[in-house]
Amino acid sequence: MTILLLIFVVLALVHLIYETIIAPTLRLRMKYRFFELRDRTVRLRLDEPEALPASLHDDLFDAIDGAMRYISGLSVVSMLRFPMIPDKVRRRADERARAFDTSESADVRRIASDLRSYLLLVLFINSLGLIITVVPIMAFFFTIQRNIETLAFKGVSRGDQKAHLASRPRRLAMQD
Repeated sequence: MTILLLIFVVLALVHLIYETIIAPTLRLRMKYRFFELRDRTVRLRLDEPEALPASLHDDLFDAIDGAMRYISGLSVVSMLRFPMIPDKVRRRADERARAFDTSESADVRRIASDLRSYLLLVLFINSLGLIITVVPIMAFFFTIQRNIETLAFKGVSRGDQKAHLASRPRRLAMQD
């Protein structure tokens, strides 16, 4: 029991260090990457206006800004609420993604691809604290469940019980 308590304390400390020091640093690094994407979008619009129409530029710029705005809120838990997004918003997002993917400009497709990969990385960064805490606890409970099922379904025969008791050292009676 002491070992189990120690493991949970260590997990809590690792989670605390990750959420207070490591994750904010990684989020800031990702924010700088989003700024870089936004700068590439503006540079592309200025250098090659025919490759990036104004409407596509605005959509790409808004997508990057939206990603930057929700950088600390994107996690596995928030993704569970994703199916509750209204159909109108989902259709608009799908249209934008199709427009980026079918663009004639390879730079626009590359920026959109980088945006998606950065968002996946942000999702991983924000969910790692939960993973660090939950996975070992779930593994512990699954191990206990398996041991209980083994005992419940296989049981211990009377012969095994007698052999186990016979192999144990007997206590010597205390003498006065």
